[in-house]
Amino acid sequence: MLKKILKQVFCKWNRISHPANLSILPDKPYSCKLGWERGTPIDRIYMEQFLEQHKKYIHGTIMEIAENTYSIKYGHNLERSLIFTADNMVHTSENIIIGDLQSGEGTQENLLDCFILTQTLPFIYDIHSCCENIIKMLKSGGTALITVRGISAISTYDEVRWGDYWGFTAQSLKKLFSGDNIEIISLEQYGNLKTAVGFLYGLAYEDLEDRDFKINDKLYPVLLGIVIRKK
Repeated sequence: MLKKILKQVFCKWNRISHPANLSILPDKPYSCKLGWERGTPIDRIYMEQFLEQHKKYIHGTIMEIAENTYSIKYGHNLERSLIFTADNMVHTSENIIIGDLQSGEGTQENLLDCFILTQTLPFIYDIHSCCENIIKMLKSGGTALITVRGISAISTYDEVRWGDYWGFTAQSLKKLFSGDNIEIISLEQYGNLKTAVGFLYGLAYEDLEDRDFKINDKLYPVLLGIVIRKK
């Protein structure tokens, strides 16, 4: 039913000849939870596409934030699968590191072959210190696979817990990781006007069609991904 409604909305949109006709669009999202209760959030589709494209780098000693879902799903030749978290209430084990990417607490130099950091940077205020600590933890030749949001609603879940501070462009992401000891292997943008609008409305992947994800328009990035290597 929703797909039918959306089709009607976009058909009407194609007939818009004056900005006043924007009133046909709803002024409230279908979901305030990124579409989780509807299916798979749109940004997660792009995130997993990015990780699938670059899974050759996910090997050896790997670290992920809060859980190790993607390390297990995409990793190969794993030696250690580490979890980095600021939550000191979690059950401790040798594979869980309690720390803070802002202050550097819990970080270790030259530890990682790969650091998977998905949708984390927007919620860290001192982003420059965070990036320095990410690089610090990589071995020479180690890589970090990092995704951040482009066009997005504010995350109330994160805002009340640790803060919601940043949105990104390809320019800002490239500048953050420009340094003599870092090589940018890949910088990619995912999304287009239709998926960006869908994401803002809280629609899920299941509400759209596969063809809606075929085009990436750099003017409307829903998600950006960067792969960096420490020299």
